[in-house]
Amino acid sequence: MNLIEKIKEKRELSYVDDALVREYIEEYFKRNPGEKEKVEAGEKKAVKKILKSVRNSLRLVYGSFLSRDYLKMDEKLDELKKKIDTGNTEDALEMHKEILRLHASTRERLSFYKDFFEEIFALTGKPSSILDIGAGLNPVAYPFMGLSDVEYNAYELNSKDAAFIQKYFDIMKIDGKAEKMDITKDVPSVRADVCFALKLVDIVDNKTVERVVRGLDVKFIAASFPTKTVSLRRMNVVRRGGFQRMLARQGLSYEKIEFENELVYVIKK
Repeated sequence: MNLIEKIKEKRELSYVDDALVREYIEEYFKRNPGEKEKVEAGEKKAVKKILKSVRNSLRLVYGSFLSRDYLKMDEKLDELKKKIDTGNTEDALEMHKEILRLHASTRERLSFYKDFFEEIFALTGKPSSILDIGAGLNPVAYPFMGLSDVEYNAYELNSKDAAFIQKYFDIMKIDGKAEKMDITKDVPSVRADVCFALKLVDIVDNKTVERVVRGLDVKFIAASFPTKTVSLRRMNVVRRGGFQRMLARQGLSYEKIEFENELVYVIKK
């Protein structure tokens, strides 16, 4: 039995790298050392447990925010290139919106993207360099940022998503680089004026968050929390309190900006 193939049978996880799925399987066996032999022997109960555990972990950081059309995003990027090549600015902007609708986080910001970046940059100043960790589709919101001649470095857990972002940068002729990185293991060393860490704090552990915040070589961090779940229920605020205490331990000041479904901390480093 191929565990990776079984895990990826779920449509929302079919786009995830095999290498990433393998990492989660290995982590599961490290936490549950007695299970590996049972899974390899094909014991149904053990197989069911690992499939459920790894799928749930992947959904937490990846699958639960994707639309049904996410697998079509490469096609949509090709359509965007055609609009750009023909100089059809209005249609190109609409195609950006179509791509941003493929992920819940970017879809939720469509009604206020312009204000979102204006209010952040009012506190940070307009950046000439951006670092985006756990980027998702956020770089595709570039037309709403009101920037030009910016250096943009994006890091994403899934290499297919990093390749997608790089292709987008190339199409838009943005001075950008997108790479795969697991921030639970590494911290980007690139310098930047502003780092986006949008809706990232909620899905990684507290020690990782503190290590990343401490290690980033940036002037400002824009870190955000969802204030509503995907089903539009109000979120619990416990993680925000812990986040604020961590910032206090590091002696970092911040200002908060609240939007209809997202709270942004603009942190001065």
